[in-house]
Amino acid sequence: MIARRLTQSLIAAAVLLAAALGLKFAERGGLVSHDMALRAVQALIGLGLAVYANVMPKRLGRFRNPAAAQRAQAALRTGGWAFTLGGLGYAVTSLLPVPDLVPVILLSTATAYVLGYAAWAFATCPPPGATAPGANPSA
Repeated sequence: MIARRLTQSLIAAAVLLAAALGLKFAERGGLVSHDMALRAVQALIGLGLAVYANVMPKRLGRFRNPAAAQRAQAALRTGGWAFTLGGLGYAVTSLLPVPDLVPVILLSTATAYVLGYAAWAFATCPPPGATAPGANPSA
């Protein structure tokens, strides 16, 4: 399992490096401008984030507490949605003629949302062995 994940990660890194190298050669050959090569690499990074974020909710570990597992799954799903949309937005805004700060603000907003949601989800999770409010502990 670990070897498969590592292999997939190394392949994704090799694809990204090959694309960056290809764009650098195209820039040196005069086929694309420096700005377009940078924007294309940024778009590839955004698409890579979107792909990884789509896989995020599917990698839930093992939990002893079912409530903690539910909160973790909810946090992973929220993170997956936010980072998928953030990655796609980053890719699109990297290609558009917008100020360079717009893609960064977009991803920062997604990150702040996910961190806030994860903090709330784990702060409201009862500790192991605790009963839910209003539940009868003797039943």
